[in-house]
Order: sequence, then structure tokens, then C-alpha cells
Amino acid sequence: MATEVELDRLRNATVRESSGARLGKVCEIFLNDRTQKISFVTIALGPFGMREVYIPYEYIDLDNEGPKTSLCREILEAAPRANGLGHLTFTQEEQLRAYYESAVVVDPHSTPKF
Repeated sequence: MATEVELDRLRNATVRESSGARLGKVCEIFLNDRTQKISFVTIALGPFGMREVYIPYEYIDLDNEGPKTSLCREILEAAPRANGLGHLTFTQEEQLRAYYESAVVVDPHSTPKF
């Protein structure tokens, strides 16, 4: 189950690349219906936050400096956009995970946190 501390540290936080470069702000946090653990977050990319994308939570490292991801900006910019419905089906989650798994294989500089 997601802890309140974990959720508080994610809400409206700025997500950064491993290098420290700013990617965007966390918009939504998605919990797994069964386990109530965080499964995805969405972040608003770009200077005006016009493009919101999903990131599987296993690609987020939540340390003392805030959330970071080993995913590069190019992978996130090509990622499927968030649909704004506030819920992901199992099929949607699987499709998103498949995208990131294939994108990470293509980009050897990006390694997920497991």
C-alpha cells in the first residue's frame, strides 16, 4: 500500500532526469486497484506543461531530493499521452509497460529501477 509520506512527496513534485535536468511536474498518481501501491504517475512535459504522459512507477526513484527517473526526455516525449480519465484499465497498463520496455531496450542509457 502506498504510504501517505510517499504520496505527499510525489504530489506536485518536479521530476528530474538522473542528470538533474528538469522534466516536468507530477500531475496524477495512479494506485493499483488490488494492492493500492503506486503503479503510474503522470507528468506534464514542456515549458507550459501541455503534454501529460504516464510513467510506470518502477521507473521513478524517490530519494531525498525528490523524484528522479532514468528515462530520457526523448522516451517521455514519444510516450502515449495521458487520457485524463483518472483511471487505467489493466489493458492500458500493459500497453504502457510494453511501450516503456521496448523504449528502454532501444535506449541503453535508460535503466529502470526494480
